[in-house]
Amino acid sequence: MNILILSLCIIVLVLQIVRFKINPFIAFITTSLLAGLTLGVPVEKLADTIQKGFGDMLGSITLIIIFGTCIGKLTVSSGAASVIADTVMKWTGKSMCV
Repeated sequence: MNILILSLCIIVLVLQIVRFKINPFIAFITTSLLAGLTLGVPVEKLADTIQKGFGDMLGSITLIIIFGTCIGKLTVSSGAASVIADTVMKWTGKSMCV
């Protein structure tokens, strides 16, 4: 039953972001509240549980974001980003480019 609830919450999250264009942060918060309430987390502990979950998630992806930003900056500075963009344009054609 828990897997079904979590699956439905993931579907709701994706729909909120993709279909209804809701800010992802707001969508994560509302879906977290929905998941917590339907999975039986006591209301008193719900805010603490969500806060701990977001803190753990941000702590684990912070280095990925920092290193990704550094690699992106180095790619632009070296001119590799232009080469990659030109190559992709040659493969896909100019009609596919924004």
